Amino acid sequence: MSYSEPEQAASIDKDATIEALRDQVAYLEAQLMDQDVHFPGTWRLSPNEKRILRHLIKRPLVTRESAMAVLYHERGGNEPDLNILRVYIRSLRRALSPMGIEILTHHGEGYSICAETRESILRLCADISPNGEAMS
Repeated sequence: MSYSEPEQAASIDKDATIEALRDQVAYLEAQLMDQDVHFPGTWRLSPNEKRILRHLIKRPLVTRESAMAVLYHERGGNEPDLNILRVYIRSLRRALSPMGIEILTHHGEGYSICAETRESILRLCADISPNGEAMS
């Protein structure tokens, strides 16, 4: 079976669009999972808490949906209950409050940290190696 020229062009356009969308998804996943900030080992954060905190540092507002995407983007299928996010946020608050780091709740929207706190965290983490130890 052969295709007419318009059908072939439509097929090529569709393939190009699919490929462009795949590239965009790969880029967005990389942005979500970027691990360029390392936290001190003394903070004793779980891997999922670190993912959420990195996400909070990068965005002015983290929606529940985007936080769940960061946590479970590789799972596919059934996602855990949103209550698990509340558990991680509560645990992060407990771990970070001694350093004066506050995670704000925006009811119906999500979570955030203020810009000043974000800068403070980045300063605290500037010389931390991937294994959580100070590099200086």
